[in-house]
Amino acid sequence: MAAEWLYFNSVNASRGEYAHEPLSADELARLILGEQPSPDRVDPDPEQRAALRERHLADTSGAFRVKEGVDPTDLAQAGWAVIFPATIDAAPIREALSELLTWRQAQAGLRYRECIGAQGYRPGESKVAFLRRQGAATGGPVDPDQFLPAAGRFTRRDSLPVSISA
Repeated sequence: MAAEWLYFNSVNASRGEYAHEPLSADELARLILGEQPSPDRVDPDPEQRAALRERHLADTSGAFRVKEGVDPTDLAQAGWAVIFPATIDAAPIREALSELLTWRQAQAGLRYRECIGAQGYRPGESKVAFLRRQGAATGGPVDPDQFLPAAGRFTRRDSLPVSISA
């Protein structure tokens, strides 16, 4: 009896074809049961597998991706921040890190930020609570425009620096 092919409801947008090759019920069962596991058997496109592997690593490692159009290797675009505990005198630590902080500030420009004092991390504060307090998104790709110092915040309308008085 001829094998009945199973087609999966997904499309590879870059190629305009099925994202996964059709499989017979027996092949799908072997994959589910772990017999002959191989990424090649699920998706023979090495570029697609590499993109999926990269996405999986980013999702499982806790790494934050930046929004599309931002070069994560260019700190003037992606930004850079240092976060100090809110409950300590951070001056000695800041002094010890001064060379690094000066260098990062030169690289990041307007997108350099120090979360210090009241803006620092509060004991027992979750990551989500900290990000909300800073006005940053709590999920999805990081938008560097949402995590700027108050004086350098960008508006969504024009993405130009806006002065905000504290």
